[in-house]
Amino acid sequence: MSDEQLFKAAQTGDVSSLSALIHANASIDVRNGSQMTLLHVAARMGHISTVQVLLDARATVDVVDQSKNTPLHYAAGRGHEEVMQTLIAAKAVAGAKDLFNSTPLHSAAHGDFSRAVQILIDANADVDARDDTHMTPLHYAAGPGRINAMRVLLAAKASVDAETETKQTALHMAATGGHSTAAQVLIDAKAPLNAQDRFLFAPLHAAFLGMAKNTAVVQVLLDAKASVVERDADIDTRSNCVHKGAR
Repeated sequence: MSDEQLFKAAQTGDVSSLSALIHANASIDVRNGSQMTLLHVAARMGHISTVQVLLDARATVDVVDQSKNTPLHYAAGRGHEEVMQTLIAAKAVAGAKDLFNSTPLHSAAHGDFSRAVQILIDANADVDARDDTHMTPLHYAAGPGRINAMRVLLAAKASVDAETETKQTALHMAATGGHSTAAQVLIDAKAPLNAQDRFLFAPLHAAFLGMAKNTAVVQVLLDAKASVVERDADIDTRSNCVHKGAR
């Protein structure tokens, strides 16, 4: 038997071939070039039956690849809910951290997999877990405007005040990305309107100066009474530009 046969079976969800190989004493925790195991591959592809066969054969549930991703990271990042529940039932750590200290909840939030987010929260994942840049799952969701995941996180009391290492809040990130609905969701959750990041930029500046330059986000912030006056002279000039651009 070859490692290639094993990984092909895990990749395609070929339970019968995988079972036959296991019965022939194949190594369950064999690794590929990225240090992924069969369980990583099966979880990433969402093959629940294959995952169960591997777990029944005592595959290591929290095994990590070269980036320290567990099978649960992969399942969460693709929204494979049944696989996630099976891994968690097998005692997978819901708050496992990868090489960058990102958790499965960060992955699920970024993908806007709201049910996956809830599964992890129910498994006691830290809703305010921080990665190496101090980003929380709410930051991961707000940046690309993943409003479904955002709503689940906010319902679980995710902090709207949490700041990244550059002191950006989730509202900064939604504004920079030009996501007006995400910005409104955060404002409704009492996100700080005038929080300043390390460069003294408030979300209003981020909305105007971000790549999207989205007038809708600027208007949402102005309607919420975001301040257009800042103490820094250079930023005050930019604030006036924002105010004019939103008219």
